[in-house]
Amino acid sequence: MALSFSLRAAVASVGVTSNRVSVALRAQRLGPAMSLSMARDCQGSGSGSVSGRQQRQLWGGRRIVFGERRAEDKKSPIKSPRRWEPNVVPKTFKSEVLGRNISTKVTTRVMRCIDKAGGFDRYILNTRDKDLDSAFGVRLKQEMVKVLRQQEAADK
Repeated sequence: MALSFSLRAAVASVGVTSNRVSVALRAQRLGPAMSLSMARDCQGSGSGSVSGRQQRQLWGGRRIVFGERRAEDKKSPIKSPRRWEPNVVPKTFKSEVLGRNISTKVTTRVMRCIDKAGGFDRYILNTRDKDLDSAFGVRLKQEMVKVLRQQEAADK
């Protein structure tokens, strides 16, 4: 099975801590125009509490936001509680690295980031753990890196 990206690039992105270095690595792999737009559009917020659903799915930094809906006339003191949830849809992705289909729920933002990265495997491998912002995503990344290391060791 021939993959279009190298293990060295994937492992390098796992340990990157500086945003500047991460953007530079993306520029080398994906070209300057795409990497700058990815850095701007596909970074998680990394703040606030994280729900259990978010840990089991790929939300890409999106959160459930709580607030109040106010009356239209602005003079009325009537406020009603409201919550805004991200647009989450069920999807099945084919992982070339793992050799299986992965079914999960993702936000539409993550689907755009997957398209920009050039596929599901590239998105998972090239996105920092902080930006994946879910235990499910980090676990997938660890599995993929392990499989790539085993394939590289078998090739030698």
